[in-house]
Amino acid sequence: MAKLVQKISSIVARTGDVFRRRKLSMNEAAARKYQKLIFEKRMAEDNSIRTPTYKKIAEQLDNRSDQVFESAVYHLSKIAVSAVRYRSEIKAILNEYAQNPALSAKRKEYLDRKIAEIK
Repeated sequence: MAKLVQKISSIVARTGDVFRRRKLSMNEAAARKYQKLIFEKRMAEDNSIRTPTYKKIAEQLDNRSDQVFESAVYHLSKIAVSAVRYRSEIKAILNEYAQNPALSAKRKEYLDRKIAEIK
């Protein structure tokens, strides 16, 4: 029995890195310092230069495909319902687009229905 335990311990000693946790390449103090530096960098960024996602979606309202148009209107209405800060801007975009006289009846009806869902 002793020989078996001795053999197992010698195998583990030779292949120890496979069975044991490897050394960390960064200590805890360095990790905290790095995390703090990244956090401060992100907080210092100018958030005004970021384009809200709804503006990219609004560009798809001019697409010829009805499916793309309906998808854009659907997603804009979902964003307006869930994000209060964008609601007035999205509603203004949709209302302005609804005034377009070249808009087909099908698109106008769908657009009016989605505008009504936004409160």
